[in-house]
Amino acid sequence: MTSLVINGIDYTENVQIKDSIDETKDFIYQREFILENVPRQKFYDVTHVVKSYRTFPMYHMSYRLATPCKKYYLKLEIKGNECSKWRGGLKMFAPVKFGDNTINKHDTPPDTILQCVKIDEWIPSKSGYSVFARPKQEYWKEYIDIITD
Repeated sequence: MTSLVINGIDYTENVQIKDSIDETKDFIYQREFILENVPRQKFYDVTHVVKSYRTFPMYHMSYRLATPCKKYYLKLEIKGNECSKWRGGLKMFAPVKFGDNTINKHDTPPDTILQCVKIDEWIPSKSGYSVFARPKQEYWKEYIDIITD
């Protein structure tokens, strides 16, 4: 995690990160962020920035909100030496439209910023997103040894 700011207070150093593996789930690697002793308020303005450095050939991540949220904003950027060989995608799990897209899905090469998702209305808990990155069809053979090792 890079930063966590709630109502203007930086809680980054107070967050405990718990990693676990659960082989009964589709995605066995789990990461939980734990933060205690945040003052109770009617509304929270939360800014959570995550920078992640991964070794490809494939990447998938998903996230779901634990509570309802208003004014949700997400920006995803994928960078790398071989970005032209990759494609990425973002799918939202939210019962609302965002941007100009009515099916809540963006698909663009990872060497550019994916269309930012901005939802100004309330979305319920369990809303979230799924992100993937993988080689383009014509480049799979270059990565097959990495995948099968």
